[in-house]
Amino acid sequence: MEVVIDRLSGLCAYGPTIIIESELDGKEALETVIHEYLHAMNPGAKEQYIQEHGEALANLLWQLGARVS
Repeated sequence: MEVVIDRLSGLCAYGPTIIIESELDGKEALETVIHEYLHAMNPGAKEQYIQEHGEALANLLWQLGARVS
């Protein structure tokens, strides 16, 4: 089986490294960092859980002025 990824925003290797696409910015960058962090902290979590909670946390932090540079 071959897996082809057209566009990858981020990657969590379940270790001390999270890889984020360097061209991401703004809210998309914040959401991707949170998304990959949630994968690292919850390796058994379903993708839907990660997606929903990552987006909710990113929205809250964005409203509070959090930014990724």
